[in-house]
Amino acid sequence: VGVNLVSGDFQMGATGTVTEVVGNRVYAFGHPFYNLGPIQFPMTRAYVHALLPSLTSSMKIATTGAVVGTVSQDRATTIAGMLGQGPSMIPVKMTLQSDRGFKKSFEFQVVNDQVFTPLFTYASVLSTLGSYERETGAATFSIKGKLSVKSHSDIEIDDLFTGDRAALNASGTVMAPLAFL
Repeated sequence: VGVNLVSGDFQMGATGTVTEVVGNRVYAFGHPFYNLGPIQFPMTRAYVHALLPSLTSSMKIATTGAVVGTVSQDRATTIAGMLGQGPSMIPVKMTLQSDRGFKKSFEFQVVNDQVFTPLFTYASVLSTLGSYERETGAATFSIKGKLSVKSHSDIEIDDLFTGDRAALNASGTVMAPLAFL
């Protein structure tokens, strides 16, 4: 079974073992994901591509698949949820326009969570800047955008960052209002 944190053009999540299925209730992992208590994260199918056995710490290489329900509990001994429709996610649209002459758009969805929404939006923006622009050394980023919140005015972002930490600071500018919200 999988748990998605980010889906779309970026993917982040975890996979684990199904412990038990009772009707449409699913219990998995046999340990906490992050021990967050009540959550609303997408439960997905998962596919294990390879096992990396080790006497000290075995691992698996796996991917998440289609959403099959909602993980609603993350407790000390298990994650638990229900098969059916997945939870609503926060949509993010991002366009990177480089002075090297290309323009690329990205769309992804992030879990609605007070800790993980800002964190994984930040990680996705930073990953994009690091993949398409300079990851280290001096750089300049102009960031413009808006955050739309139901029943409230849009929050406008318009700033310029330069220097060795420009990508970190630009990504943080997106994360900060999400953390406050």
